[in-house]
Amino acid sequence: MHSLPGKAKRNYIVVVFCNLGTDYVDVNRPADPPGVYPVPYTQKYGQLGKAVDGIVTGLQR
Repeated sequence: MHSLPGKAKRNYIVVVFCNLGTDYVDVNRPADPPGVYPVPYTQKYGQLGKAVDGIVTGLQR
């Protein structure tokens, strides 16, 4: 993860291994456009990223 220009400095890597597959797709997710393979991930990855960012930035103070 690298920070956006003008934002607080962040430089780290997060790796997630998971076997959720397409059985656990977010039911509230809008349909994908025709010809686009559906992304089989939930908003939980975004929440995980936010939590990791909070931990990492909290340690850098």
